[in-house]
Amino acid sequence: MGRLLQRPAPGYAVIDHRSFKARGIERIPTIHEGYASREMEKRGGRGDPSARRTGASRP
Repeated sequence: MGRLLQRPAPGYAVIDHRSFKARGIERIPTIHEGYASREMEKRGGRGDPSARRTGASRP
């Protein structure tokens, strides 16, 4: 029974919170902006809500 609980159910992804580097993945991570953020940028607004909260700017 223990081995059954260690495997994910079919159709479910396993979430790994380690960085790409820690997992050995040689890829640049991306930032998820979301639909509302992209729509704001289309209309000329600032589409990054985290930058508004923290005062930070993205490159």
